[in-house]
Amino acid sequence: FSLQVKTFELPAYGVFKKGYKPNFEYKVLIPDQSAVKDQCGLGTCHLYSWTSLLEHDYKVRTHEDLKISAEYLSAMHWIQKSLELLESKDDKVDLHLGAQVWTSRSAIINYGIIPEGVWAAQKNFSAPPFSNRITEYVTNIVGRAKWEKDQQSDELKKKMINEKARFQIYKIFQSTIGELPKKFDYQGKTYTPHEFQKAFFPELNKPLVSMMLKDSKKEAPFEYEDPYLKLIFTDFENLEATARHLLDKGMNVYLGYDHNPNYMDRETGVMSIAAFQIPQDGGPLSREQRAFYKLPIGGHAVQIVGYDFDPKTNKILKWKIKNSWGISIGDQGYFHMDNDYFRAFAYSINFFENSEIPLPEIKTKIPNQIDLPF
Repeated sequence: FSLQVKTFELPAYGVFKKGYKPNFEYKVLIPDQSAVKDQCGLGTCHLYSWTSLLEHDYKVRTHEDLKISAEYLSAMHWIQKSLELLESKDDKVDLHLGAQVWTSRSAIINYGIIPEGVWAAQKNFSAPPFSNRITEYVTNIVGRAKWEKDQQSDELKKKMINEKARFQIYKIFQSTIGELPKKFDYQGKTYTPHEFQKAFFPELNKPLVSMMLKDSKKEAPFEYEDPYLKLIFTDFENLEATARHLLDKGMNVYLGYDHNPNYMDRETGVMSIAAFQIPQDGGPLSREQRAFYKLPIGGHAVQIVGYDFDPKTNKILKWKIKNSWGISIGDQGYFHMDNDYFRAFAYSINFFENSEIPLPEIKTKIPNQIDLPF
């Protein structure tokens, strides 16, 4: 008696499907891109995305290169967020450096801008091990100060605890980053970071349009507006059409999305759901399902710098993405986001208001006195 056992070739999940051939050709590509930057281990992708957008706009406007110090912006942001965490009234002590596109824009205006080359940090603070150590030290200082304040009823003693912690936080950053520039020389003139930002990047004060996907398919598009921000909640069709229109006009597009590395190839930069072998029913949940189960993936900000489409159907096939993880990841720092990935994980596009870019018709406007719906 012999037992015949059938053997099966187990699928190799997470690799390209057999026969899949990445295609890196695009019908629309935006030229004049500045060099890809590397945010290292810091969660300051929003600042890096802004610098990439501003550098491109400056090149288009002046036909000259101007590199912004994203390192300076990250240092300023890290210090500011550490102090805000210390002053917060809740029990949180974990430091997060992420920000919405409009709060990031406000932060840049608050910090000012400096060009690369006029200042350098004492140490590479944004990469491990220093970034991990700074986070650890700040967390411990904030946690200890909040703990001690909770044991106190004397307001003066609470203030003294706070001031001591502020001094300790400043000391940590001074010993690793060094003194941040208050003035610097550039092209024969002396600037402060705020003066430089106003002189070279005045567009930061223009109204910003942020188009976000609305939660419900049943809702009509609606809008929240103030003098500096037009926040439009809309559907995928409007989001894609507007992104495409911006790229057709030669503009970069600031994209916010949930980054899911399980549908990405680090070597080629391909970001796709259909391209990879995945088990049946193992693909991503819908947006509604992810929200219901509270399954955030991790927000990320990048630049869209091109797209490809099917000439027969006119439907988008993929988007070319400029990332901020250095040139050793992806296609020399660029990624190729198939439209199925875009539709699964994108949540906003952002751009300065422009009369040449049509916006979706809005019938419902939310007064700016109320809180935003998130």
